[in-house]
Amino acid sequence: MYQGASEDGSKVFFTSQQELLRGKGDTLYEYDFDAASPHQRLSVLAPEVEGAPVISQDGARVYFQSPAVLNSAANGNGEHATLYGQNLYVYDTDDGSAGSLCSSPSRPVKSARRVMALSWRSKAPGMSRDRRLKRIPQLFEYDAETV
Repeated sequence: MYQGASEDGSKVFFTSQQELLRGKGDTLYEYDFDAASPHQRLSVLAPEVEGAPVISQDGARVYFQSPAVLNSAANGNGEHATLYGQNLYVYDTDDGSAGSLCSSPSRPVKSARRVMALSWRSKAPGMSRDRRLKRIPQLFEYDAETV
């Protein structure tokens, strides 16, 4: 299913239930018309993508949710992606890396060059553990140029 493209049309993003390269479920693919060889044009960005990804205008960044753990690195808050959780990732199509941004977010929303997601946390980083505080909302904003 078509998900989007770069503004200049050089990159097209789509999901498929069919295993075109590797992956399962709704695998997110990139087709890069400017790749060095025909064999490098199609690549897997992520398996098991949920919902519609958000794509930067130049196609360099793709934001998406997946229950898979795509890397073991912690995000800026020291959190790690969780298996079968709602993990928000950003994929850098230039270097081929996926970074975890936050867990349990709402669907990411694009606004010009910014991407925003709302996440509910049991506590915010640096807050004391107040037992009366069950869940608090946190709004995350990412700049497509720097993240």
